[in-house]
Amino acid sequence: MKNFQTIIISIIVLVLTAASLPGADKSTQTVKIDINSDFISYDNTKAVVISSGNVGVLYKNIKLNADSLTYNRNSGKIKAFGNISFETENYSLNSKSIIYNIFSSTGRVFAAKVAAEPLYIYADEIEIRSKTVFFIPQGDITTCNHQPPHYKFSGKNILVDTESKFRIVNMLMTVRGVPAFYSPYYSKTIGPKKSKFDMELGESDREGYFVKTKYSYPFTQNSRTYMGVDYMNRRGIGLKAGHGYSSSGGKLDLDWYYVNEKETLSDTQDEKYTRNSKLNLSGWQKINEVLRIRGNAEYVDDRTFNYNYVRDEGVEYYQQQLNTQASLEYSRAVYFASVFIDKEEEWADGGYRVKRYILPGLRLRLFPVGLPLNSNFSADSRYHNRYMTAKENWQPYFDWKTKIVTTHRNDFTKNYFLTVTPGFGYSGDYIRYSADDDILTHYISLFAGVKQGFFNNLFFDSDYQWKREAAKPYTIVISKLDQKATYRPFKPLTLSTRSSYDFRKDILYPVGDFFSTMNLKLTDFKFFVRNRYGYYDKKTKDWLFNLDFRGYFNTTVKYNYFNPLRLEIAAQVTGRFGAFTIIPGLQFYSEKSSVKRWDYKFDRFVRKSLTVKWDMHCWESNLRFIQIGDEYEFWLLFNIIAFPDTKTGLYGNILTNDKGEITETDYRFHRE
Repeated sequence: MKNFQTIIISIIVLVLTAASLPGADKSTQTVKIDINSDFISYDNTKAVVISSGNVGVLYKNIKLNADSLTYNRNSGKIKAFGNISFETENYSLNSKSIIYNIFSSTGRVFAAKVAAEPLYIYADEIEIRSKTVFFIPQGDITTCNHQPPHYKFSGKNILVDTESKFRIVNMLMTVRGVPAFYSPYYSKTIGPKKSKFDMELGESDREGYFVKTKYSYPFTQNSRTYMGVDYMNRRGIGLKAGHGYSSSGGKLDLDWYYVNEKETLSDTQDEKYTRNSKLNLSGWQKINEVLRIRGNAEYVDDRTFNYNYVRDEGVEYYQQQLNTQASLEYSRAVYFASVFIDKEEEWADGGYRVKRYILPGLRLRLFPVGLPLNSNFSADSRYHNRYMTAKENWQPYFDWKTKIVTTHRNDFTKNYFLTVTPGFGYSGDYIRYSADDDILTHYISLFAGVKQGFFNNLFFDSDYQWKREAAKPYTIVISKLDQKATYRPFKPLTLSTRSSYDFRKDILYPVGDFFSTMNLKLTDFKFFVRNRYGYYDKKTKDWLFNLDFRGYFNTTVKYNYFNPLRLEIAAQVTGRFGAFTIIPGLQFYSEKSSVKRWDYKFDRFVRKSLTVKWDMHCWESNLRFIQIGDEYEFWLLFNIIAFPDTKTGLYGNILTNDKGEITETDYRFHRE
């Protein structure tokens, strides 16, 4: 027995030594595995390393620590005992003992806890089948790293693939030790490639009781295909399928829905079924860095989308539609050009007509281009050759816009600057109704913007626009001045006011309303006031007050000139009580019942809401209730934080009449 010390022996040296032994396996002579321990010995006959005391093993991306260990160089098998700590790139574990083959990445673990984010696995025995796959005869799975976990899935024959999914037979879910849910089979996708199953249960007046399902699977990283079946006891059976593809070079979506719709016009008539469907194909594809094609085609003969049908009266209007759009787009840093077609056809009452047809459509857009003297030029033009259904003829339409704008800033002193932004524009449109009837209208425009800043806390903005027809009768379309003044006496406070003046002669009230605001932002406190004042009637048309304190309390008060005896008040309070967040909200009217200045009393509610959030460390739930008038809506959502894309929820919508009687209901249970 040597004195207490650490002896470090590299197995690389042992491999070189063993190479000269009879029967040495030449396929393992280059294996690089390091073993560090307090005591170590080597059996040349069996090619076995025996270590004990603070054993540490390093092989590629595998780290192992234990009290004692034996390693067979020929088979690659490791047997380790006591205080096991094992790490790979895909998971880590702690156990009492482990048998592991470094060549095949397989083995067995006993009395173990495995951490494979976001999963934590507890079991008496775990079979390691590969670098990412475990089989557990009986054990627990959770995403909660609390001890003990707040919830867990317990079951048998558990199969876990850390890159795709896990499944459990005879699964029992317990929450804080209380059994909550049982399923003979349960599976959950994890990792980047996920198949998804959506289920929706509910009841509505139109569809009756329904079960809607949707299963989707990503065949590649950029594509996903789905299919599903809907059962609706009033409408019938619905089928859906689709495929989506998305990448930096293109996008494609294909969606199809079919329902063999059931109809009952009266109690004396037999049920009949009508086949209805909807097909949509849309997407775009890059041809190269500057050229792409885009298209969309939709065919509809489904009554859910295109019909007005009163079941009790037997009144029916039925139509089919085909909408086709396609374009070729050319895009550069300076300009954008496209050519496109757009056609919408419909079949109604046994007849056919074209609702809209553009062939061709052209667009050319020039992005701002720099010119001398801090100027830039931009333009946008379109050409449509439109088919007019009423006159059954083609109608060319062309419009264009051009603009030149320049900006000049003068910093006269450190405390004063002046920015001038003048501009000039030319626009117009041309429509040809027939060979003898066409209209050309074009305009010239002037823009002028001036901004002055004083001491970096007082600003004046003036913007003037002037636009008139370029041909007789030379009508001035726009001649308007917008002005704004902003003052910041200190950083958290901003005061501003703005108004406008219309210089056209036929305008009865050229002065616009004055909008004045005050915005105060402190660390824990925000206050906003807005006032709209009429210049001619000398009255305030509306007030708005908003107060927010650290996000815990928010209230808004509105006053409108058109209803001077009424205030609209909205308030929301956020309270946190341990793991709970409770947010009640109210919006109501308050009526003035007498001539007294502030004699306002409650009139009626506009909106009521209550949101309750419960954070359970690894779980979260959200309960939301909303009432708007005679309509009630509530949501209950529940999900595991580690799986944010998976939510289970209940939705309800109830509509009542003036007597409080329920006239329409819609309940849905969602599972993703």
